[in-house]
Amino acid sequence: MDAARLDVPAVAENLKKIRNFVRGYIDKCEGLESYKD
Repeated sequence: MDAARLDVPAVAENLKKIRNFVRGYIDKCEGLESYKD
């Protein structure tokens, strides 16, 4: 597990993908606009 944690660029890339996915999902939902940044 420690080796995976040291791979910062890959983790950051995955977090970006997850954030983009969540943002896209929230955009589809009405009434949750206040939840966006």
